[in-house]
Amino acid sequence: MRILAGALLGLLANFAFANTLTTDYTDLWWNPNESGWGANIAHQTDTMVVTLFVYGAHGDPTWMIAPDTERQPDGSFKGALYTTTGTFYRNPYHASALTSTAIGTLTFTPSSFGQATLVYTVGGDKFTKPVQRQTWRNEDYSGYYFGAREGYWDGCGAPLDGKVNSVTQFAVTQNGTAFSARDQGQGYTCNYTGTVNQQGRLASITGGFGICDDGVSREFIASEVYASREGLTMRYVLHQTGTTCNFTGYIGGIRRLDQ
Repeated sequence: MRILAGALLGLLANFAFANTLTTDYTDLWWNPNESGWGANIAHQTDTMVVTLFVYGAHGDPTWMIAPDTERQPDGSFKGALYTTTGTFYRNPYHASALTSTAIGTLTFTPSSFGQATLVYTVGGDKFTKPVQRQTWRNEDYSGYYFGAREGYWDGCGAPLDGKVNSVTQFAVTQNGTAFSARDQGQGYTCNYTGTVNQQGRLASITGGFGICDDGVSREFIASEVYASREGLTMRYVLHQTGTTCNFTGYIGGIRRLDQ
């Protein structure tokens, strides 16, 4: 039993260490006004690996990498920037050919889940670029999900104000970019509509409305919408126009197996 308890504590400690409350910025990022270059970002907990694909003085493809770009107190990510050399791809790999040279720093500062400012220095030169997630395909979020919602009503007055959480069955239909969903939990049912705006791996939903059992129509805004084979998650806000009444929270669920 002591061995089992020790193993369980170690497993929980690993889960706690891996936990992150920040947005996942993993994606291909670019500047649509400067097609041809960009940044690959792999985000793990509080650290990013950022690879820049740019061009050298003679227009030749050049790679730079910031392998340990860590989250800062202000929400940005910062790390050292390197260039590397290695084995010619047509030859057998030789570890001795790998070299890395520190050339500057890289800072990634998000302004939203889909837009950021990328600043990198090379030698004495500094480059500041607005970037955004690059979108290749639009996701279809349709499906039936079993999960939960968590959030707060605020500015609405009694008895609505306060924290809420509940198990939910979340049914989504989508036609092109037109989104609609039915959120049905213990003691409540809400219906949402809106327009999906895909931004790389994630999406936002805007221009929509949410109506719950109280019959009051509220503006529905969702962000960081993400779907996979296993499920769906999103952050969302319900705002009652002309008032201070808002619901702010998130919802997620696993996809029903037959879908």
